[in-house]
Amino acid sequence: MSNERLTGKFKPGGKPWNKGLTRKTDLRLAQIGDKVKGRHTATEFKKGHPVHFLGWKKGSFTPEHLAAMSKAQLGKKNPAHGERIKTLWKTAVFAAKQRDGRSYKPNNSERNLLCLLNLLFPGVYIFTGDFSFMVDGKNPDFISTDGSKKVIELFGMRYHPAEDEKKRIDFFSAHGFSALIVWDPELKNLPMLVSKLKQFQFLDLKE
Repeated sequence: MSNERLTGKFKPGGKPWNKGLTRKTDLRLAQIGDKVKGRHTATEFKKGHPVHFLGWKKGSFTPEHLAAMSKAQLGKKNPAHGERIKTLWKTAVFAAKQRDGRSYKPNNSERNLLCLLNLLFPGVYIFTGDFSFMVDGKNPDFISTDGSKKVIELFGMRYHPAEDEKKRIDFFSAHGFSALIVWDPELKNLPMLVSKLKQFQFLDLKE
């Protein structure tokens, strides 16, 4: 048997072994045809399967198909499960397992902010967004190490609505921490960001 037959690859200009052959003229094709006899055709397949298959078109998915498939995968939310996860995050053992299992490292935006913090306040802030520090189930991105109990969070516009800022500040305040939220677009305006960070850092001195 040729190498082309074994690998399924053909040299440029090569001829497929079954080109021009039919079941009537070639025993091999007849045997293959007998093996697949009785299998469902595409139409029969769609008739016997759930609604999320019915939007199928040759070579593409229709909007109806995508909507039906999404609906089929959503399922029902389980409030009890959500509360259980929140409770687990408040335990040191669970947080440690997440930290070790995910091996999380700061992304580019977090590295840039940490670099700026080290330039402005050398040795004061460390990155803790790897679950190495938790506050009642919440994981701040940066915390101060000088005893001032300050946390800084870097929020991505894609993941946080505007109202999350006040919620997060109020949460940390209730646990004795001062919090500052930095939004990722602010990293592109260094003068404004430097002013914002300094105002937050030296707020206690002004008071």
